[in-house]
Amino acid sequence: MRLYLDSCVLIYALDGALHLQQRNLQQLEHYAQADWLISDLVRMECLVGPLRAATRLQTADAIHLAAAVHWGCDALLTNDRAFRLPEPQLEVLRLVPD
Repeated sequence: MRLYLDSCVLIYALDGALHLQQRNLQQLEHYAQADWLISDLVRMECLVGPLRAATRLQTADAIHLAAAVHWGCDALLTNDRAFRLPEPQLEVLRLVPD
């Protein structure tokens, strides 16, 4: 069985109240033989505290940042003036208008 996990399942299992953790871990144990799959959106939602909350980026921009960091990029090229990082993990470069 291939089983897609929504972000709330992982959040509850890892960082939820104790009763939610126990219930979710028991449920996940029931599906231990399944191939668990998640998307980049699930990864981003699970990292929202340390990534998006710290940067105040919108969801799409947080995904761009996460992808750039994941791939080990030194810089991110954008024309989005709102794309600002308080503590840059990488350099944000701006397109220069013609």
